[in-house]
Formats: sequence, C-alpha cells, structure tokens
Amino acid sequence: MVFGHIGREMTDEEVDEVLRSAGHGLLSLANQSIAYGIPMSYGYETDSRTFVMEFLFQTESKKRTFLVETTEASMCVYQWEDRSDWYSVIASGSMYRVDDDERIQEMATVLGEQCSDIAPWWLRFSSTRDRERAWYELDATSVAGYCAD
Repeated sequence: MVFGHIGREMTDEEVDEVLRSAGHGLLSLANQSIAYGIPMSYGYETDSRTFVMEFLFQTESKKRTFLVETTEASMCVYQWEDRSDWYSVIASGSMYRVDDDERIQEMATVLGEQCSDIAPWWLRFSSTRDRERAWYELDATSVAGYCAD
C-alpha cells in the first residue's frame, strides 16, 4: 500500500506541548559506530529547550560508558494510535552532567512535575549503596516534530 504524503510539520508550540506532556521517550546515545537506545523519563524546560534526566547506575554501567562517549544524543518522543492519530518529535544536542546542587533541585522539581516514570520512585529514594545517581541535561539544538494532518 502506498501512503503518499503522510502528516505535517508541527508548530513550535505543538512540539513544546508534546515534549512537556509526554514525560518519556527513547534516548539514543552512541559510542563511535555503536548506537544504544534506552527508554528514559524526562522533564522538559520549554524556554531553553532542555531535557532534564536523572540516571541511576549500577557499578558497571553500559549507560555511563555511552553517556561519556556520546557527542550528540537524541530523544525521540512519539505516539501512534492509527494513521490519522499520531505524532513524532525528535530532538538532538549535547548531553551535560550537572553537579551543581541548586540546579539539581530545579531539575528534580521539573522532573517530578512532568515525567512518566519508568523506575519506581522508591528506587530513587532508597539506599544508593549499589547505585550511583547522576543528573544530566540534553541541550536540544535541533527539534522537529510531525503529526497526522
């Protein structure tokens, strides 16, 4: 079946609304020529087009290795109901680790208000003896969205 033209480009306002309300997506990282995609909860700051994320790492962590090696990450947020009801937004940019306590508090507030959390909250606040906690921002320099007509 040939579909021809499908969908339309979303406005900046529509893109921002999707990113504020979805709260989760697929974060793609890369280590040289090897790609690594992980489901990720996030908060989204509209004014700066910044995704805020908290990572919990085990002692040996593939995520940590890829975060360090990635020069440009992407976040894919999408929903598909059927051919007449769907959207897809892809944002890309640099990932930065955040260590400033004041900024982390701001990020935690945004994350708590917006994320669709994959990990249970008790895990975030339980003993981190076997896990390291780290906060990262994805500074989106490119954002594009498409949706059904």
